Amino acid sequence: MVIFDEASMAYIPQVIFAASLAKERFCCLGDFRQLPAIVQNRNSSALTKDIFEYTSITQAVDNNYSHKWLVMLNCQYRMHPEISDIVGEHMYNNMLYSATDMYIKTQPIADLLPLKGTPMCLFDLSDTYSVCIKTDDESRINLMSAMFSIKLAEKFVQQYEVGIITPYTGQSRLVTAMIRDLKDEDENFNFVTCATVHQFQGSEKSIIIYDAVDCFRMTY
Repeated sequence: MVIFDEASMAYIPQVIFAASLAKERFCCLGDFRQLPAIVQNRNSSALTKDIFEYTSITQAVDNNYSHKWLVMLNCQYRMHPEISDIVGEHMYNNMLYSATDMYIKTQPIADLLPLKGTPMCLFDLSDTYSVCIKTDDESRINLMSAMFSIKLAEKFVQQYEVGIITPYTGQSRLVTAMIRDLKDEDENFNFVTCATVHQFQGSEKSIIIYDAVDCFRMTY
């Protein structure tokens, strides 16, 4: 038996090759609502489609009918129900539901400052000296949002593991370097990690900080 995990991020030829190694059974696991593989050649259907679209599973879910190869895991055990309700409505056709004890498990985190009582909050940095800069390798960094993310993580590290997610490799390198330096002064920062969206996919932390990087003041 061959088990292929995170299949939504794989190219179809990779999945087919893995399946060819199975003598009896092939199990393909993944979430086609998550990020796809990175493709530069948008004209290649073998690369732009994932295995779920190729086998018509995506179309079956979109149209609310079953598929003989599909076993759907639709109970989530990670998010606060108010977060999962948004995800379920806009990404999973209202087919995602929360385990019965998820509110009890996650509400203590939602009750923490800076916005007590809400599981999600947005911070507007437009009135700060926030500037997004393009790096030599065509990535982007924003020093102000990086410092803000680190400072926000500092509020929680004594109690919880924190993940900082960013869409750009440059920002991920910057924040990771800052965390590495802070570990020498505060061992609690060993519980803070930073990665790009693609790198972090599939991981889990009690608190997630999303650093969008882009801002009104952006150099080109």
